[in-house]
Amino acid sequence: PEARAMHRVLIIGCGAIAGGYDADRPVGALPLTHAGAFTADHRFAIAACVDPDETARQAFAARWGIEHHAASLEALGAEAGAFDVVSICSPTAFHAEHCDDALALEPREAEAERLLAHDRPVHRAGALARDRGHALLRAFPDIFRYIWQC
Repeated sequence: PEARAMHRVLIIGCGAIAGGYDADRPVGALPLTHAGAFTADHRFAIAACVDPDETARQAFAARWGIEHHAASLEALGAEAGAFDVVSICSPTAFHAEHCDDALALEPREAEAERLLAHDRPVHRAGALARDRGHALLRAFPDIFRYIWQC
């Protein structure tokens, strides 16, 4: 069979849930984070990351081997269709804004931890995603080991 292209991933936010919890774990350990799960599944490649904290972003990019990174999506210069998956790992207060930003990039899938049904801006983003034919998923980091077995 023909080899499938890797899914290009953008991670918004470079903190603990993005990859920090896996930073010092042994190779082959079950992943606890977005970056850990994407790295463990060879169908995905983390193509870029964004975080306004330069120190955190630089450390994250170095740890996970990410060449392209910037303080913002605007600074990254990302265009629509550049990523197959956008993983939102920013603080909860920024989820609605980052959901909008993610959907503007037209990924096949956007995901965020702690998407809450009662969070109206995020709920609207979910409806917008459905209308555009994209998926907006709630990610549960403690069960990443099962997500990619589909």
